[in-house]
Amino acid sequence: MQPSTARGDAPVRRLRSAGIAGSVAPGALVAIAAAIAFLPQVINPDSVYALIWGRQLAHGDLASFAPGPTPHPLPIAAGLVTSVFGIDGSYAITHIVFGPLSLGLLVAAVFALASRLASPLAGCLAVPVLITSAPILGWAATARYDILFAALIVGALAYPKRGGIAPFALLAAAGLIRPEAWVIAACWWLWEARVMTNRSRLQSASLVALAPVVWMVMDAAVTGDPLWSLHVTDSASDALYGRYSRLENLRQGGRDLLACAGLAPIVIVALSAVRRRAGPSGVPAPVIGVLALTIGIFVLLVLAGMASSERYLLVPACLLAVMAAVAVARAKSGRRAFFIAGLLLLLLQALARVDAPADIRVQLEPSAERVRQTRELADRSDVAAMLVRCASAAVPSRRLVARWAYFGDRPPDRWSFDVPRNSRPDVFIAPASRAAAEALLTRPRFDDDAGFIVPNGLRRGPRTADWQIYVSATSDCVRPIGT
Repeated sequence: MQPSTARGDAPVRRLRSAGIAGSVAPGALVAIAAAIAFLPQVINPDSVYALIWGRQLAHGDLASFAPGPTPHPLPIAAGLVTSVFGIDGSYAITHIVFGPLSLGLLVAAVFALASRLASPLAGCLAVPVLITSAPILGWAATARYDILFAALIVGALAYPKRGGIAPFALLAAAGLIRPEAWVIAACWWLWEARVMTNRSRLQSASLVALAPVVWMVMDAAVTGDPLWSLHVTDSASDALYGRYSRLENLRQGGRDLLACAGLAPIVIVALSAVRRRAGPSGVPAPVIGVLALTIGIFVLLVLAGMASSERYLLVPACLLAVMAAVAVARAKSGRRAFFIAGLLLLLLQALARVDAPADIRVQLEPSAERVRQTRELADRSDVAAMLVRCASAAVPSRRLVARWAYFGDRPPDRWSFDVPRNSRPDVFIAPASRAAAEALLTRPRFDDDAGFIVPNGLRRGPRTADWQIYVSATSDCVRPIGT
């Protein structure tokens, strides 16, 4: 009977294997389309800090992570490698790797996982959920490394063979981006250990431990505190999310998940779970486990008052898309009513959000223009000389440090921000208009004050439409300077 069963399962296995191999095509198409659509390139400030730290590491002068955000080892390593291509080359390569390429990898991983669990039809149903999601496209367009993190997690789930080392290698890489992967890897090891050889257990356990060890070694080497990242994250979380109650942050998390995944996958997964006691459409335990872990970690972070960014819900959104697509694809051969209803729901959602790629491109145009103007000013010989020579340079907010530190080649710890009126810095760089100030200094939920104070004793220097440089009237480091 076993050979007969194997022969009967062979066509299904071939179909699923074809779907997994076929995931390369949609991933490549999405990556190419995104590389074109996401021009001109814009990198979010957190990823820019990784470029700065990578460049400093290459020069042997990385002495502090202040005043930046939480450092992440893998993006910093990417900054180290790409630093050999210069400021513009490193910026461009980083955008491609963590933006379009990572989005393509995420699409390929989602397609492969859905195909492995059901058929290529499931992959075709899951992918549109991602590429019509405005939050996901926005993160990819600004090279947020969360996209690569999700691609690595989903890619590990798509691996077809139990007991292998490859998923742990992917989870180790993901653990160098975000610590949630440490928990996932540890739980995965406990699940897989019973089907592994002793050698595989040891190798995979080493990979599970790799990311946290590397992270703590990095923190200790640079700051002297092996838990620096935890402390800076805790401090930033309190400043941002501490102003809201736990319940308010949980409600916002629900809204963020809905915006990321859309209503259709959530409804389909819920209905499928109700109809099948064994689980949503027979989805294997690791997928449900990772979904539960990532949502559970998010809830625990909220309850602990720590960071609860909407980006932490990217993996759950991807897995909901996969589970919904699998439920619909499997219903094709049996529950026709469920199949048609699920198909219509996914199609209607895709049609309702089809404008998302174009909308993201329009939304990024002002940011791209400000990056261009930052480069334009930083490339001026008088401004470049001033940023090197002057002892004190300031900006109105910490949020403006990253790009000026990168393009101006002045380390972040040599910038001041939130300076008082009587501080008298040599150089003060600020938004040139109310519109620019609102775009640069405000954020939904967190910052609504676009006002700032220009210190006393400064005169106007070089200017663009969005930037105004003020210089000291008495400091030798700013003479001569153009206007």
